Parts: sequence; structure tokens; C-alpha cells
Amino acid sequence: MNIQARGGFEYFVTFTDDYSKYGYIYLLRRKSECFEKFKEFKIETEKRHDKHIQTLRSDRGGEYLSAEFIKYLSESGITSQYSAPGTPQQNGVAERRNRTLLEMVRSMLSYSYLPFTFWGYALETVNYILNLVPSKFVPLTPSELWNWRKPSLRHIRVWGCPAHVLKGKTDKLESRTEVFIFIGYPKGTKEVITTCSSDYIRSFVLQFMPNGRLENWLYKEDHHLNLHQRVTVMLDAAMAVEYLHHGHVTPIVHCNLKPANVLLDEDMVAHVGDFGISKILAISKFMAYSETLGTLGYIAPEYGSDGIVFASGDVYSYGIMLMEVLTKRRPTDEEICNENLDLRKWITQSFSGSMMDVVDANLSPRKNRSLQKVKSALRP
Repeated sequence: MNIQARGGFEYFVTFTDDYSKYGYIYLLRRKSECFEKFKEFKIETEKRHDKHIQTLRSDRGGEYLSAEFIKYLSESGITSQYSAPGTPQQNGVAERRNRTLLEMVRSMLSYSYLPFTFWGYALETVNYILNLVPSKFVPLTPSELWNWRKPSLRHIRVWGCPAHVLKGKTDKLESRTEVFIFIGYPKGTKEVITTCSSDYIRSFVLQFMPNGRLENWLYKEDHHLNLHQRVTVMLDAAMAVEYLHHGHVTPIVHCNLKPANVLLDEDMVAHVGDFGISKILAISKFMAYSETLGTLGYIAPEYGSDGIVFASGDVYSYGIMLMEVLTKRRPTDEEICNENLDLRKWITQSFSGSMMDVVDANLSPRKNRSLQKVKSALRP
């Protein structure tokens, strides 16, 4: 692209599943980042479907012909197919998708009157929409074939439309909302991200979650999640955290990850919510300070207790939440937590005995043959 997008992005790469036509898109600052994005794509898709990528078809772009890329494909057992020079029709799926993406981006930018520097947000939105709509090449929508559930379209909005965000406390006659502009659907957060004319303000607009909090599904008697659902929920949460930390030039640290702040939509897809104490790190800064601390038991002792805002703090909180989801034990449970023992140490000690002593009793080994994988997932 001849115009740099917000965040310093100048290129993009797409990966499309040939069966479902479900597409992934990654914004790049340099073409050399393509290799790392493919590895990210490979890890996510193979873990989601428990299957291996067999073939990668591409043009003869230099980013695909590097010795490092070729060696990685060979070691991963992936067959590399290249289209002949001057014959884009041999890679028709990717070429048609890229053309559709750019045509829709031009239309959206023209309609919204936003600067061309917003093309990155428009491109991600177009890709999101294409995964939700039917195609003549597949019997169902790409999202339904990829995620095994029918997608909801109730949250779809016109890109570039006004978005009214509730303010905090206001005077009686003062407007209770502030007008922003809708610019996309961030990965793993529900449901839209908005921005206004100021470069220093960014606001998340959250949609109602009919299935409530993950916390309720863990501890209420009339709620239950099987092992597959729990792992899927945590995968969704991991992708949301990854987006917050690396999806933009200014990282966002959530600061309070816990089951009460993970929300489930009508399709049981998990979304990270409650950004009340989140912090946006300045460009080139990897940490900040806050007087508002996260929830005890979930904050990292070396960061949170001193008010240090650091992306690694979210990673620590995610690890605690993962252990809680699989064991159905809060990190503040008085039965196992004291001055000499915490949730992590309690689970670590269990490896010398039976895993069923720590895993949630509702996860019966007769119904879940994957319980053997839990041990390796929890091992520090």
C-alpha cells in the first residue's frame, strides 16, 4: 500500500482455508514479518482443529522464498506450491479474495470520509464480514464451517457510522453520551472498537452477553462446561489478550483478567470485558504505573502488588485463570491457599499423585479422554 496505515502498517498478508474459504488477515510493517505471521497462523489453526496444514499455495513473492521459510515448511511437513510467473489464476482463491478485500475497503473509506490512514481497520473489518457471509463455493458460511457454529449477525454495523458511548457521571442537562466513530470488530473483545478525532482517546463499546460470565459457568449449580468447552473458552480469551498486547502500535494491558471478566455470547464464544482499570501503554514504553490494583489472587506478585502495569502481568493472570477453569478452584480458596501454599503450588504438588485430586470432578475421565493432556498443559 502506498499510504501507511495507523500503527505503521504498510502491507498485509492473507491466509485462506481452501475447504471452508475462511480467511485470516495480518497487517505488516515489513514484508519480512510474513514468516512470523504464518507461524502464528499455523499454531492457532492447528490447535483449534487438531489437524495439520498440508499445503501452502502462494505466488513467487520473495517473502515465501526465503531459506528460513522454506526450511520451516519442510520441517513441518507442509508441501509448498508456487504459481507459475504471470499466472495469478493458478492461485485464484487468494487473488479473488485480495481483490474483493481492496474493492470493499475503497468503498468503505469513500462512504465514511475517514482518512486513508484507516485502511488497516477497514481491511480487518472486511475480512471479518467475508467470513460471515455465504459463498457460492461452499454450502455454509466460512465461519460456520470453521468454528462449527452458525454466526450471529446482530452486532453488525455500518463501518464509519457514529457510535454513542456513555460517559461517566454527568450533569442533569449535559449529554450522557460522546460521539465516536465505529471502525471495526477487535478479535476476542465484544463487540466493537471506536475512536474519535483525538489520537489519545480510544473506547471499547461492549455488547450484551446473553450467556453471562465465565465465573457463573464454573460455580453455579445449574451451569456446566465440559472439557472441550473450557479449552475453547480459554483459547478465545488467549486470542483476545494477544490482540490487546500486539494488535496495535500502542499495547493495551487489561490489568484484571479473571473469570468474572470473561463474557460468553449467544454462541458460547468467550470475550474479554471490563476495561475499567486497563492501561494503554505509550509508544515505545513497555510498562506504566497505576494506583488501582487488580483482584487479589490474579495479579502477579512482582508486578501488580506494586502497581506496575506490564503485559506479563496479564499473562500471569491468564495462567491463574486457566488453572481455575480446569480445577474449579479460586486462587483465594481458603482450603488450599495460605501463606505457604497457593493455587499454582497446590497443582504442582499434585503431579506426584493423581490428577483427579485437582481436576474438576465434573470432568469425568469416562466422558473426556483428553484429561491426560491437562497434566502437560498445567505443568509449570
